[in-house]
Amino acid sequence: MTQKNRKNRAKNRRKRAKYEPSRAKSDRPDGAKNADGAKNAEAAENRLVTAYIAELERELKDAPEHESRQLIEKVRAEFQGRLAGIDDPTDRQVLPIINALGPPRALAIGEGLISPPPEMGPGQSGWLLSRGAVGFALAGLILTLFSSLAAVIAASIGLVLTALCVPRWQSLQKTLVLAVIILAITAITLFVQVFGATQGS
Repeated sequence: MTQKNRKNRAKNRRKRAKYEPSRAKSDRPDGAKNADGAKNAEAAENRLVTAYIAELERELKDAPEHESRQLIEKVRAEFQGRLAGIDDPTDRQVLPIINALGPPRALAIGEGLISPPPEMGPGQSGWLLSRGAVGFALAGLILTLFSSLAAVIAASIGLVLTALCVPRWQSLQKTLVLAVIILAITAITLFVQVFGATQGS
């Protein structure tokens, strides 16, 4: 074998060695490529992304499964698209995306998958006001045993709340009557205390 032939064979072997790795890489099954893509996508998620999607899943637990899954995948794709090319995203990079999406509950409500919380109606607000009036009136009466000034402040708040409830007299009549009685007793007690202190001096 001539020296020229040996050189040609060595050259051919180098060409085959260079070609084989690239062919092996291109011949990888799609499953392996998809696995690598999933791994990269998973690596791109930081703790805020994971927490956001977990919270969204909790909010959607009673929503239709198909629509819920679609929304979750849409949100996941939004994160992956905005964070593409970032191997280890920071919280500072993730927060603008979360702010744009909004809270998970608000997002689910906006998509029509869950119902918004019921708003407090006039009856509920009146109920709270009346209970507050009774509570402060009672607190004022109790405070007459310790501090007249504190009793006056609490009773005054109870009086203001009672006045706010007057337009709802028909529905809050019993509670308002109770608040007025307690306020009257508190006022009488305070008057007696002040009068006794005046007489003593």
